[in-house]
Amino acid sequence: MKYTFLLLLLIFSCTDMDKICRENNEIRLKHHCNIIVSNIKKQTSILEIEGVNSITNQPSNYKDDTRGFHGVIKYTEKGDTVVKKKGELKLYVYKKDSIIICNVEDFCKKINDPTSDYLIFIKR
Repeated sequence: MKYTFLLLLLIFSCTDMDKICRENNEIRLKHHCNIIVSNIKKQTSILEIEGVNSITNQPSNYKDDTRGFHGVIKYTEKGDTVVKKKGELKLYVYKKDSIIICNVEDFCKKINDPTSDYLIFIKR
């Protein structure tokens, strides 16, 4: 009986997590940005940047409340360009000598898998 309860709890937890992941993907698909970073908050798991839109040269900011892009926070610095295209589940951080791609497609499966393509580092 105890094991049946634990199994049911695990199944319902996974189902809820999948639902949350799908809802967060819906939100992320609508977001977009193209910002040269002037400030990034590093003491949080929410990606929050301020800077200048590299196309319009207007002040701009980006905040991802879903916490999916938290993996790039420690690698992003002032002067980097952060690009999130509408309709994509990837965020690109362009640095002077490299590009970091944060791929949140199937995020819930990737986050605990060290062999996943959640973060890709490309040397230029």
